[in-house]
Parts: sequence; C-alpha cells; structure tokens
Amino acid sequence: MTYRSDLQHAKNKPFPILGKIQQSTPFLLDLSKHTQLSVEMLNDQVALQKYIKETFYPKYKWGIATYLEYRPLLLNRFPQMATENRYFHLGIDVIAPIHKELFAPISGKVFYVGYEEGEGNYGGLVVLQHTTNDDKYFYSLYGHLDKDALPLEGDNIEGGSVFARMGDMTCNGHWFFHTHVQLLTQKAIDDGWMFRGYCTKEQCASMNEYCPSPFLFIGVENEAFL
Repeated sequence: MTYRSDLQHAKNKPFPILGKIQQSTPFLLDLSKHTQLSVEMLNDQVALQKYIKETFYPKYKWGIATYLEYRPLLLNRFPQMATENRYFHLGIDVIAPIHKELFAPISGKVFYVGYEEGEGNYGGLVVLQHTTNDDKYFYSLYGHLDKDALPLEGDNIEGGSVFARMGDMTCNGHWFFHTHVQLLTQKAIDDGWMFRGYCTKEQCASMNEYCPSPFLFIGVENEAFL
C-alpha cells in the first residue's frame, strides 16, 4: 500500500498545512515557461513578492504554484539547477503571507533540520519521517523556512500541530514568501534525492517512485492545479 492509498483510506484526512485559511480557494501562481510574468520580475523576488501582494491579497488568503511545473525562465540563472537542466518542480509551493505558521499534515518524526545558505537554495529546511499503514517510511520536506523557528531533529510532531513557519528573504533562499512542500519515498532518500527540488525532463517519468504528488498530503483533494 502506498502513502497515497493510505491517505485516501485513512479515517482522518491530512490536516491543512496552513490551517483554517485553507478553507478558502487558493490562487494559482504560474511560474512555468508560459507565464505572463516578465523575466525581469522572475529575476527580482522583491518585485515578484510585491506583485503577489498587490494582485492576489486580500481577495485570496493563500496560493499554490504547482507540481512538475516546468520553470526554465525562473531557474536558468541558478547554476545549481541550470547546469543539470533540472527545471521540473518536484513539490508544491504553498504561498501565504510572511512568517505564516505551518501545521504538520500528519504525525511524524523530525528526520532532518538544516539551513541551505545562498540565493536560490532552501534556506531553513525540515524533513519529517512518516509511516504508512504497512509500516513503510515516506518523508515530507519543507523548504524556505524561518531558520529561527525550526524543530529539533528527533522531535515527534503530532498531526495538526505547528512545527515551523515560512521565512523571509533574509533566510529563505531569497525567494517570495512560500514553503516548498515535497514528498520523498524511501527510495528517494536512499538514492540521494533529499535535497533535489527539481528534476530533468528525462527523470520526470520515474518521479512517482521518488517524489510523488503532494496535493492530497497537504490537504488539497482537487488536483485540478496539475
């Protein structure tokens, strides 16, 4: 049984990662190669954050930038992605105002806590370890967090409890305010995918084995955003 079927058949659905504000409809931020945003704005995260604030708030309370989105215009200035042509997004960007608290979708144990310094990186980073109904491990990763509000490795986190918060540009890899949420299988951990938030076109076909869609996990049952 996979993590996905576990979630679909679980008595208690995953807790919304943003809490009550997820009762409202999210906006969709298009960061794909078809985006209407200019390259200049994509390269200026302060300008992009201003655009999000003025375009979507307060009508919307939160937003999403989607899974397996192809993002060459956003990423081609970052050598950590560009040198390997890794432009396909392996998580969901959950977008909310600065320092929004994050709730654990399900119970888990803190597997890793770290800080990736440098523009375009994760900044504050947390990985939680979870167990499926047939006692297999899978993992959820949260990037671009406030480095001063991280849990400790080994902590047990109850589903629905606050475990971290979104970071600002001084500590989130200099990105617009959001958290990157990514699922990883045990195979992904074993094969060194824990710190890879993007993949190549050729790797997309096998990503369900490594980094499956996190929509259901974060409390979004409608995958129309895919």
